[in-house]
Amino acid sequence: MQFSAFILAFGLVASALAADPLVINTPAELIQCESTVITWSGGTDWGTASSIKDNGNIIGDNDLIFDTSYQFSGEAAPAGTTVVFVVSDVSGDQASTAPIVVSNSCEPPFDVVPPRAALT
Repeated sequence: MQFSAFILAFGLVASALAADPLVINTPAELIQCESTVITWSGGTDWGTASSIKDNGNIIGDNDLIFDTSYQFSGEAAPAGTTVVFVVSDVSGDQASTAPIVVSNSCEPPFDVVPPRAALT
């Protein structure tokens, strides 16, 4: 019984050591109000994904992702905001994207308050 527990533990350690490094793909662009799928590869088992604005606030946080992608809605980051995506795996390894500036393309722009109609 002890031998099989040792083999199991050895196998888990070996698989963790043999895992490919965690690499996150930086998207070409982020567009305000549009969803973007962030993907990554490598690492071990499940992980977490976060999106962090330039002021350090976390604007998207997903725990226990069992896949290699994260859908960022784009609603929490107005045009001009810089966003960095960070992925962590179960062993504590992390990868992050380069900073990405959010482009404006909402129709109408949601960061501008429309003028009120004149009362007649």
